[in-house]
Amino acid sequence: MNVHHDAATPTLSVIDPRSLMIRSVGYCRHPDLPDIDPRITRQVFDAAGRQIAAWDPRLWGTAPKPNLATTYGLSGQALLTDSVDAGWQLSLPDQAGSSCCSWDARGSVCHREHDDLQRPIVVTEQARGEQPYVIERLTYASAGDAFAQHNQCGRLIRHDDPAGTRLINDYGLAGAELVESRRLLRNLDLPDWPSDPEHRDVFLEEQSYVTRYAFYPTGELQHQTDAMGNVQTRQYNVAGELSATWLRPTGEGKQPKCLVSDIRYNAHEQIEHETAGNGVMTRAEYSPEDGRLLKLSAAVGEQTPLQNLHYVYDPVGNIVSLEDKTQVVTYFNQQRIEPVSRYRYDSLHQLVETKGWEVSQPSHGPALPELLPTPLDPNQRRNYTQTFDYDAAGNLISRHHSGAPGFSMFTSAYSNRSLAQRDDGSLPGETDIVNGFDACGNQLELLRGQGLRWDVRNQLSQATLVSRQAMSDDNECYQYDRLGHRLRKLSFSRASGRAMIREVRYLPGLELRLQIDGEVHHVISIEAGRSAVQMLHWPNGAHADQWRYSYGELLDSSMLELDAEAGVITQEHYYPFGGTACWAGKSVWVAKYKTVRYSGKERDATGLYYFGFRYYAPWLQRWINPDPTWDGPNAYQMLGNNPVNSVDPDGLSKSDAQSRWRSAYAAVVASQDGVRVRTVAPGIIAVDIQGRNELLNRMGMGLTRPVRGDRKLSYLSIASSLRGKVAGAEQGIRLNTVSGEAIKAQAGLNNAGAVAYINGGFFNIANLGNKHVSPFAPIGPSVIGGTEQVYAPVPSDYKKYYTSISMRDGSKIQSGPVLSNNGQPAFPQSWLGLTKFLFDPKNNQPGKLGHAGAPNSRSGISLPGTSGPGQRTRLALGLSDGRSEKATGYTMPEWSLVMARLDGMNSGGGRAVNLDGGYSAGIGVVGANGQSLMRRPEEAEPRSIANFIAYYEKPPTRSFFKKLFS
Repeated sequence: MNVHHDAATPTLSVIDPRSLMIRSVGYCRHPDLPDIDPRITRQVFDAAGRQIAAWDPRLWGTAPKPNLATTYGLSGQALLTDSVDAGWQLSLPDQAGSSCCSWDARGSVCHREHDDLQRPIVVTEQARGEQPYVIERLTYASAGDAFAQHNQCGRLIRHDDPAGTRLINDYGLAGAELVESRRLLRNLDLPDWPSDPEHRDVFLEEQSYVTRYAFYPTGELQHQTDAMGNVQTRQYNVAGELSATWLRPTGEGKQPKCLVSDIRYNAHEQIEHETAGNGVMTRAEYSPEDGRLLKLSAAVGEQTPLQNLHYVYDPVGNIVSLEDKTQVVTYFNQQRIEPVSRYRYDSLHQLVETKGWEVSQPSHGPALPELLPTPLDPNQRRNYTQTFDYDAAGNLISRHHSGAPGFSMFTSAYSNRSLAQRDDGSLPGETDIVNGFDACGNQLELLRGQGLRWDVRNQLSQATLVSRQAMSDDNECYQYDRLGHRLRKLSFSRASGRAMIREVRYLPGLELRLQIDGEVHHVISIEAGRSAVQMLHWPNGAHADQWRYSYGELLDSSMLELDAEAGVITQEHYYPFGGTACWAGKSVWVAKYKTVRYSGKERDATGLYYFGFRYYAPWLQRWINPDPTWDGPNAYQMLGNNPVNSVDPDGLSKSDAQSRWRSAYAAVVASQDGVRVRTVAPGIIAVDIQGRNELLNRMGMGLTRPVRGDRKLSYLSIASSLRGKVAGAEQGIRLNTVSGEAIKAQAGLNNAGAVAYINGGFFNIANLGNKHVSPFAPIGPSVIGGTEQVYAPVPSDYKKYYTSISMRDGSKIQSGPVLSNNGQPAFPQSWLGLTKFLFDPKNNQPGKLGHAGAPNSRSGISLPGTSGPGQRTRLALGLSDGRSEKATGYTMPEWSLVMARLDGMNSGGGRAVNLDGGYSAGIGVVGANGQSLMRRPEEAEPRSIANFIAYYEKPPTRSFFKKLFS
């Protein structure tokens, strides 16, 4: 073709008068074909601006119902969701807005009980046709002195869940867990927890696995001691970035071993260099224009590199070639075999062709190819070409692999449920789809005779590997905790009439593995900079400790494993969608202990990869159960069919693979139980929290709405010695994108020390509040710099919800609503039933609070009620990934709960007030020299806002004599 395949293929959005996107039009063109296929996604919103229906390009106009339909209650909560992929789910909230009962398409029922503080205390589940089971009990500490000594008051201290019991014995001041213990169930039977704790203990094993954590005063994790006594230690540089990791194995006389050191970062917090404990130095080179990874190498000193990867990108940022320069060009069977993988995409960035190399006897199903010895024999390699065809919804239609039979899949005309071709090459039909999935969209058979069993929570509980008529089957069974993390895997098999069992127990930083022959070994897993390190320990001394340093690529797939002397243990090469194209090992014995492979995930005996919340079948190129958070209209699609440039950390949503190569602030937070605390400047403490509802609820925030990912909350705790003022600009200021110097200048604080800031109140954006004043005029009376500002009036129906935020210098703004008083929430869930708090597209103007019921990015200020050294002001920001029902942001009642918790940290009472949110929301700290010490969000839209609030150190004053003689 003479025309580039991306030409004339824009993405169009159709916006209604309420600024809601009702159509998205993409144009798909294959790089080898001239035709352009429009792909139209449709969304319907109700009068309150909530999405009630969505269609993908394939089902729109053909299917009897949308991909996803949602019905809301009077309070704005989603009551019923109906998905063509995942079936329907009905939730009934109680008067406080917490979900008390839920039902799904499989006939499963879940009942939740809450205490007076709306904390969950009992969860009862019942599968269709079976008796109900109390599957969870949650116990919280009272306000007694014994609990106060361990910072447990009001917090979760015991949790009986589907896999056993977890005790939290100690909390830190910032809310992080310091000591936790886990006991597992005696068997695989579903527990029915009695109310008496002593009776619950009967269900449990005697063994208790205790994990301990210690933190630096600034909040970073310092030590982690696992259940077997192995101690991991982390060191950080002055910027709070990981600089070194150590492991002291358990056992008398064992010395700490440095696993990674000399970690160096560039200005974008990307790792450029590090040295592993085996002497291997890794170096990464990035594009200065866009930060993309260009080169990645690993070598001992100046020796020949053990890994040397080179990336080439197209203008959009898709990888078009990946070359491993440690491999040589070979010739075999009249083929030139280059160590290069090449990729081609259509105009929607879906992978349509890949070329690379594979083992001469590949496997295209669940099984791995034959293990080869290292170093790789060039005569065992050959070239391959794969091409992919997709339907309009992104479902795989066919895959063509050179030198192998074609592979096709059949997708239902009414959903995205899909099954692979039969053994004879014929395709299934609609009847097979009906029988091949349950009502919630879980696949019921992997291959013929390999049944899959799912629990009430739609988690895989059992997979049949071999089905027998006269004897028991070979099975693999799984148990999970409340959050869906796998805690146990048991494999049952038979050989020569003998029953055999394998077991894995997953604990924090530790795996306990039991082999068929009775051998027990421990796997201690450590994230050590760019590489992941495992130490294998045999407690009975059967083998010497084995160190395995794993080196990956952009997707974190384990391509190379080295031992403690930098010798090669295993090598593995992957197809784009995760199948193994080639693997080799030092020996069969060493290779059998490799468990982590594609995307850094564990591969089970089924051939499935466990990602955390879902299981992935690489030979099918799709998930085997729907996305529980509905990250797009196709609930089974893997990475938008762009597996070369994207990753999915936990099976919930895809993200840009390049983000893994930043110092991973999010990963640092996750590694320390989701909480990071640090003093960024004198009198200013920054707290970042990232995690699920459970994490925030352990801190007393009481969030119950299901969300599709981690919540993000950041706040600045400001000492009473700092002064506050309101600043603003007639033409607005892009607070989230301008330099620190510009922020200080706008606030008139050029000579001040550090400055903490947060966006201010609502303003007359686009003159929608008043046509006769500036679009940056504040809503409500305001004073800035000693001057009363021209303002737009507060909408009459909302005046009683507004309040004045006044500073000691006389500056002030109006904002609302009041979120809490003396630590008590002031915006209840029931208010969402009031018309004034429902979105009205015909009467939407600045200052109205019609977005209260939709999840959103929000900001707020907590002001102490009394003065004194122990009373602190807190500036808070809660981020959101959208405004849909399961978005990770905050509704106004949720934000009221969060701010009430922050408000309650002051012993003298106080109040919290909501500030402008959405794209206007932002907080940060600027240093004395104008440098940015902290900014959230880290990447933001360049929106101009009218005003902001700043807290600062008073500039030092010169004495009378210094003034006189200056």
